[in-house]
Amino acid sequence: YTSAELFNHTDLPYFEYSPGYQFLHCLSNDAKGGNSSIVDGFAVAEYIKKKDKKTYNKLINTPVKFKDNDYTQKTTRIFHSPLITLNKDGDFNDIRFSIATMAAMDCQPNIMEKFYLSYRKFAKLLHDEKFTVKFKLQAGDIFAFNNRRILHGRTEFDPNSGHRHLQGYYM
Repeated sequence: YTSAELFNHTDLPYFEYSPGYQFLHCLSNDAKGGNSSIVDGFAVAEYIKKKDKKTYNKLINTPVKFKDNDYTQKTTRIFHSPLITLNKDGDFNDIRFSIATMAAMDCQPNIMEKFYLSYRKFAKLLHDEKFTVKFKLQAGDIFAFNNRRILHGRTEFDPNSGHRHLQGYYM
């Protein structure tokens, strides 16, 4: 709910079961800027797994604290999870990545520095041009994606240059 740039992220990582599918319905978008970006989090995770096993292991083994203060319901939601989770077969289950909702790390000091180095590598790749697709939603478009796999963001837009309204839905 801001016109500032939104870095690539997944929604609601502080829920135990974050929504699987998200729909962004573009009702209007004639403001300057506001181009959408997406990245396949599983592709980035696979890249790190092949190229930098130590970083990958930190990302799948270090729980991160996600926190949301929901003033509308007068509640605080907290969930701990690695940024990359695996299913019972060792395949990717989900990516949880949100700069806005990541709380202070809750780990031993000897783990913290190594985690943050891994986090920074992951974050940089999640915004790298080779993994990112950019586009502009037009009025009437509905963009549907797997919120547990695909990260989304957008560039800054000028709210004084036109109207921009997207309505989001989860399933």
